[in-house]
Order: sequence, then C-alpha cells, then structure tokens
Amino acid sequence: MFSLGSLVFLITTINTMLFPIFPALRSDLNLSLTKVSLLVVFANIPSALLSPLGGVLADRFTRKAIILPSLLLFGTGGLLAGLAALLLKNPFPFLLGSRVIQGIGAAAPMYLAMALAGDIFQSTERAQAVGLMETASGLGKLLAPIIGALAGLISWIAPFFLYPLLSVPVALAIFFLIREPQQERKNSQISLRELKEPLSQRPALIGLATALYTLFTLIGIMFWLSEVLEQRIGGGQLLRGAVISLPVLTFLLTTLLAEDCYRLLKIRLSIFTGLVITAVTIALIPSTRDLFLIWPVIGLMGIGLGIATPAVDTLSTNITSIELRGTITTVFGGVRCAGAAAGPLALSLLMKHGPLATFLPLSITGAVLAVLVLLLLNEREIPGKLE
Repeated sequence: MFSLGSLVFLITTINTMLFPIFPALRSDLNLSLTKVSLLVVFANIPSALLSPLGGVLADRFTRKAIILPSLLLFGTGGLLAGLAALLLKNPFPFLLGSRVIQGIGAAAPMYLAMALAGDIFQSTERAQAVGLMETASGLGKLLAPIIGALAGLISWIAPFFLYPLLSVPVALAIFFLIREPQQERKNSQISLRELKEPLSQRPALIGLATALYTLFTLIGIMFWLSEVLEQRIGGGQLLRGAVISLPVLTFLLTTLLAEDCYRLLKIRLSIFTGLVITAVTIALIPSTRDLFLIWPVIGLMGIGLGIATPAVDTLSTNITSIELRGTITTVFGGVRCAGAAAGPLALSLLMKHGPLATFLPLSITGAVLAVLVLLLLNEREIPGKLE
C-alpha cells in the first residue's frame, strides 16, 4: 500500500504542483491565462488518450511492466521542461512539448495502481484499499501546491526538476516491494467486444460521466483559485500554495472514510450524495463575495467530491474480472485525465464572462448527473464481490 500510494501521490502532482508558480511563469514569459492553462491541457490530453492503451498492455503483460518505464518517462518530461525553461529564451513551446512527454508517462501508472489494489484485495477490503489510493491522490493534491510553492521560492523553474527527483525512488519502491498476483495472460489482444460489454452497461456509463465531472471540477476550481488569489491577496507563492491546498484538505479527510461510506451508502448513494453536495456548494460560489467566507463553501465542495470519487473508483474495479481490470480502470483514468485537462481551459474562458457564467453551468451539470445516478444506477447491476 505504501508503494502504490507513493505512485498515486507522485502522478497526482502533475497539475497541482505547478499552480502556485503559474502567476510568476505567466508574468515572466508574458502569457495570457488561457495560454498558461495549456500547460495542464498538454499534459492531460496524452494521458486521456493513452491511458486505456496502458491498461490493455498491462492486462496482456503485467502491471509493473507498464508502470516502471512510464514513471521514468514521467520524470524525463519534467527534466526536459526544467532544462528548456533554464536554457532557452523562448521556452514556452518546449515546455508544452515536455509536458506532452510527461503526460504520456502519467497515462497509466496511477490507474494501474488502482487495478493492482483491485487484484490484491477483495470485497470491502477492496473498497478500503481503493479509498486509501484516493487518499494518496488527495494527499498529492493537498501537498503538491505547497511543495511547488516552496520550490518556487528558488525560481518558478525549480518545481519541474522535482519530477525526476521523485520518480526514481518511487520506481525503485514499485520494483522491489510489489508482488503482483499471478494470473494467466492473454496471448492475443483484447477484442473490442470484450471491452465494449462492461463499458456499455449503465453502471460504467454513469461512472465514466461522474469521473469526468469530478476531476473537471476539482482541477478547474483549483486553477481558478490560483488566479483569484494572485489578484486578491499578497504574501507570495508560499501563501498561495497553502491556500490553494485548503479545499483539498476536506477532500482528503473525506476519502479516509471511504470504507464507512461504502458500508453505509453503497456505491449508488455515495455517488449521488457526493454530487448533490458538490452541485449545491458550487452554486453558492458566485454569491460569496468575501474571499474568506468562500472557504467553508469550497470545503464542503471537497467533502462532496471526497464522497463521490472513491465510490466511482470502487465501481471501476468491480464492473469486470481481473483479466480486464487494468484496461477498465485505465479507461476510467483516461476520462478523468480528460476532465483534468478541460477544467482549467474551460474556466479560463468562462471567467471572462463573470462568476455566474463560470459556476452556474458547472452546478447544473452536477445536479443533472446526481438525478441520473439516482434514477438509473441500480446497485444490483454492480458486482459486489469478484474472484
């Protein structure tokens, strides 16, 4: 669990570690807010597109055979970005290219860690293990802005070099500490029919929509906070990093209760409850003018996302057998990466039209999705125990 959690923690920092240094980067390179958001887009789109491929390869070979080279590629992308920023007069195009490399490396490892947790643990233990994976993800989102801000005290370039420094020890931990369960590997590629069957069922479709929405919301609003804090408070990058992390704290603490939520509410009501809380709190953001009064609202939003997200992760590990679990979880992961990519870009464009135009569509989408979960998701259609 320590090795898998470290892996999830590291991959999660791909976006949030850079948020505190975005204002300095934007100023130094004379970039618009939309252009800065492309650093998130260019890292997450490759992950969204290639994540399912990593799952297919992991199901055909082994999880570790995909995770280890991916981690090294992830670190290499960060190293190249740092070198480009350090050595070139106009580094932005090269930063984008390096982020693509980093996104390719991040495509599969985090979600293959979820798949490994599903392989190793069963029933409610699986829900607990996946909840701990989501806690590691939340911890990464919580600490990454602070880590990035601390490194940013040296220079806005410094956080890029943290990626290779962290990738190597995590890769070594996975190599030496993880014993992957033995299973018969497929000699041929997984057919589209095998993959389509579980993904075309209502539980999977609802889970995919929720996965897209939750990451779109969380990463998008953290990006929005980085810009709002730059405009409204002083104190430099370290303070911004700490404040950006505050909404994630409630998300993290809530994921620690994932097993209890699973036992009390099961998957359907956990997702529904989380989405309702999220939609209501997002609707309150435009009416909250005082920056300090907004934190209870944002904190409640984190609770909502913290209830819904582990339930979606448990759903992704439960809807298929071990032979396809790597592929299915990385399909879910790809959708989450798409949400993470779209969130900052969409909010950077919507912010030009005011708070209502920024947050009301996001709230309505969450409410509609909650109603669909309540009406269409049947707990009996979700396998409760596998293998």
